[in-house]
Amino acid sequence: MLQKIINLIVDKKCLICGLSGEMICEYCDRKIFTNRVQVCFLCNKLAGNGKTCTACKRKSKLSGVTIGYRLDGEIKKLIYQLKYFGRRDIARLLAKKLVEKIDVSSFDLITFVPSDGKRLRQRGYNQAKILARGIAGQTDLPLKETLLRVKHTPQVGAGRAKRLKLVENNFIPCAKVKNLKILIVDDVLTTGATINECAKVLKNEGAKNIWGLVVAKK
Repeated sequence: MLQKIINLIVDKKCLICGLSGEMICEYCDRKIFTNRVQVCFLCNKLAGNGKTCTACKRKSKLSGVTIGYRLDGEIKKLIYQLKYFGRRDIARLLAKKLVEKIDVSSFDLITFVPSDGKRLRQRGYNQAKILARGIAGQTDLPLKETLLRVKHTPQVGAGRAKRLKLVENNFIPCAKVKNLKILIVDDVLTTGATINECAKVLKNEGAKNIWGLVVAKK
């Protein structure tokens, strides 16, 4: 009901230029949704299709991460609106864009990085889950909650190595994933510590192959 009310009161002009009846007009769409060079999500080394590089495979259970866009400019503003201003409709737009970035046919299910209880209560939703739902709705992949976040350790100001340690034991499994090929969705990737920890937990539960899909990274 709340989303329906928001949809009624939100002006349907372009969120970027304000001159069109579409959420993102055709001109702004071409301008902001530009392809991002795919890199290893941990070290930023150029990597075909976002595969985890050979050196980083020792530190990660992720086969790779497909990153949609660079986290700056209008992309950053869209994600901010989604996360902090209740614009769930933006998730549907971003989900549509992400589907164009990856072949989902090799996966068994789609899941998402879980939110901690405090943030979930504040926002009323998990933006990663809404993104994942949007992607599932445009594909034949089932959406399944596979992880629970049992604690949240602040990572602001910490480097990659410290972040990898801080997120340890933040997640627990809540579904059977043995021998499954899984796509994990999130909105933003900073150092990759969080999604990497999620993949580790799923791998320990017997997941066969795990790949990440995120909207943006710096």
